[in-house]
Amino acid sequence: MTNYGYLFVGLVLGIALSIYFYINREEKIEKEIELNKKIFSTKLLDSALDKAVFKMKQSISEKSRELSEDEKNEIIFDCLNRQKNIMDEKSNMNENI
Repeated sequence: MTNYGYLFVGLVLGIALSIYFYINREEKIEKEIELNKKIFSTKLLDSALDKAVFKMKQSISEKSRELSEDEKNEIIFDCLNRQKNIMDEKSNMNENI
């Protein structure tokens, strides 16, 4: 094999190893995210965050600018409180039955 042949084989192996380690790292990150979601997330939190993200997108498009931290926090806590009130009402209705 000529020097160029060894260079080509080394290049192909280097690229293959890089792709393998990149994909492996991405899988580890995905597994860690899934584990953290199982440990720390609740239905109440998930639904509140979904609504908060939706409201933030609406607000950004209406105002045509980024929201400040205070505006974001206000939206998040408002959605969380609303979801909590809805869950409390549902539990009270179930207790009354």
